[in-house]
Amino acid sequence: MFILLVAAAVYTFADISQLIADRAVSMEPYAAYMSSAILRGETPSWDQMQRTVSISLQKDDKEIFLYKNRGTSRIGAALFSRPYMFPVDTKLKADNMVVTYQLVQQDEVISRLRLLLFIATGVLLATGLIIAFYRKAPAVVKVPIAPVKTEKQVGETKTTPVDYQPSANTNTELVPGNELIPRLQSELKRAATFDQDLVLAVLQAEGAHPNQAFIQLSREIRAFFFFKDLCYQHGDNKAYVILPNSELDEGVRTLKDFRNRLDKATPPLSFTAGLSARSGRLLEGETLIRESEAALRKSVQDGANTITGFRADPTKFRAVMS
Repeated sequence: MFILLVAAAVYTFADISQLIADRAVSMEPYAAYMSSAILRGETPSWDQMQRTVSISLQKDDKEIFLYKNRGTSRIGAALFSRPYMFPVDTKLKADNMVVTYQLVQQDEVISRLRLLLFIATGVLLATGLIIAFYRKAPAVVKVPIAPVKTEKQVGETKTTPVDYQPSANTNTELVPGNELIPRLQSELKRAATFDQDLVLAVLQAEGAHPNQAFIQLSREIRAFFFFKDLCYQHGDNKAYVILPNSELDEGVRTLKDFRNRLDKATPPLSFTAGLSARSGRLLEGETLIRESEAALRKSVQDGANTITGFRADPTKFRAVMS
């Protein structure tokens, strides 16, 4: 029995090693495509990001992460992942872009361990039968089982639709606002799947001529934020920006960096902003929009160039939504 178990283990690990070697070769074109797509300002789809462990830019000994999958275990990333390195344009102030893929998923490993699992199960059953043969079986006691009450899912809660405000400004090059909610729903689903956070920021242009200021602000938004297709226009002087894989404090710091950039612009630009984050909650995109709008109203009350974050309590949220 022991020899059979060792032979099955050798065969299984050889099979997994061959799978990793084959997958390393086949995934290189996908990594190259993703690298070029990101450098063009596009956002990879959810399916493409499922196997991605991280995306980063390297300059000398420094590494700046653009994306990091927090749902990937450290053991899985260490054993079954491989980095692919591609040179980038010097305009990005970096030498290389590194795309790290997880070559083998957990379910693929488990499926290849089935022979070991079957043999181990057989050993346990045989041991159990031997023990049961020499021991007297205890009397069977019937225990009544009470029915389990189920709770309502958060996703079943109904919300009032958010009205989309079309804009007369057509020179902003931002994504139209009517595409915000479907994309935000998709990004929230992705964040929940990989146990990641997500921030939604709404920015409002300030100045004597808000419409003209917003056109300049929108150009700065496209120049500053990496994922251009996550920047949306709402009305004549508002923009929504989705910051994936970011917590609320990180989002506030990012907008402060953006504000410092605008202070050095010619002429200087000012904006007011409100943010809200998923914060581990299962919620609809419209709820996140309302929270960021509430934070924006507080910023407007406090004055121009104010950034306010809506800090939700996940415990109270679940109590209200259940």
